[in-house]
Amino acid sequence: MLRPDIAMRQMMDSARPTADASTRHLIRNSGWLIAEHGLRFVSAVFVGLWMARHLGPERFGRLSMLMTAVLLFAMLTRAGVDTILLRELVAAPERAPRLMAAARRAIGFSGIVSAMVLLITAWAVGAGTSEVVIVAAAVAIQPLSVNDSLLQARRAMPMVVVSRVISIAAVALLRVALILVDAPLVLFALSVLLEQGLSYLLMALAVRRIPSAQGATVTAARKPTPGEITALLAQSWPTLAATVATLAQTRVDQYLVYQLAGATQAGVYAASVRLYDAWIAVPTFVSIAFLPGLIAGPQSSAAQVEQRFLLLYRMLVGASLAVAIVTTLLAPWIVALTLGHAFDGAADVLSISIFAGLFSAMGSVNARYFVAHGLQRKLAVRAVVSALLSVTLNLWAIPRYGIVGSAWVTLTALATANYLLDFIDRDLASLRSIKARALFGWLMGSRTRGRGP
Repeated sequence: MLRPDIAMRQMMDSARPTADASTRHLIRNSGWLIAEHGLRFVSAVFVGLWMARHLGPERFGRLSMLMTAVLLFAMLTRAGVDTILLRELVAAPERAPRLMAAARRAIGFSGIVSAMVLLITAWAVGAGTSEVVIVAAAVAIQPLSVNDSLLQARRAMPMVVVSRVISIAAVALLRVALILVDAPLVLFALSVLLEQGLSYLLMALAVRRIPSAQGATVTAARKPTPGEITALLAQSWPTLAATVATLAQTRVDQYLVYQLAGATQAGVYAASVRLYDAWIAVPTFVSIAFLPGLIAGPQSSAAQVEQRFLLLYRMLVGASLAVAIVTTLLAPWIVALTLGHAFDGAADVLSISIFAGLFSAMGSVNARYFVAHGLQRKLAVRAVVSALLSVTLNLWAIPRYGIVGSAWVTLTALATANYLLDFIDRDLASLRSIKARALFGWLMGSRTRGRGP
């Protein structure tokens, strides 16, 4: 099997002469992440879908609800601080010790708020003790997420990937064992927490080897000022709002299907979404790998940064479109092979939702664009609009058209938030131009090079 950097060489060649040395380094970083997500995809297809098939639609629907709660409260606890931290670490690497300490304190503070929200939510919905404990543990480990941001800022992508690969492989083996012994549902839920916790722990060990600009390690004790902590939280709240709204938009459909159509239909829908999620994770993490080079610093001109955005949009839009076409043609065969006849309805959902991946990929790059340009408020507004649109349309569509209607709602909401809203924002003329060249350039076989956006 080719190394990730060699596997990406063809992309690098197609980007010349517009790609500078830094851009080519970023593409190699994305290659490491694609290699990681190759393993993640294999885990999702061969282990995750085996788990769905083993549990059946009803039990898998319940598990999906618990997994969504873990993801939601983990994101709520990070409060968008990790994204802002990455930007600040790239812009001012000499401040790494103080920034890391401030970020840990900020996430710890938001963790207290998350715990209070968790207790209120658990009381309101009558959640069991085991579910509350699992979600609370997810909240407790989030301060360790700052190490991921530091490694990305230092472009130590191999360390990030190795940490994630070890955790993915370990949890995949654990889930196989749980399937073979017919373990209770709560142990499958614990495996989700274990994957994140193990990855964070390995990254924390890797960070200890990274020196700061002053010669001390970045993990050396630092006491941040209240102003530094509040500054991070103040900058991160739009990103938090966008993240939570995006999660609501992408997961609320499963909750509404569960409530309006029952656990069995929720399980069928969640299984099809799992196939979709296996792909859309790739654009998300590739765009994150590019983020250090998408922030204009002393070594990058504005024109170079804009050109990198064009390259990233073009790469992800083209790949998403190709995956959508192939998946739609093979959807019935994919579902029958991986899930069995109990999940027959998942093929129609997959054929629709996979095209939403095109606009999800755009959304991933949008998030980096807005952060790089200090436009987090626009990101938050779009995510909230998308979430409201998703909830409103799902309440109308699910009772009439079932899970297929919910899939169409997802496609509509993502297209609106990540593309159509550009046309009513006068500040985004440059972004509209980049997207048009990326989207229609791929469709028409355009090979335009060397021009600014």
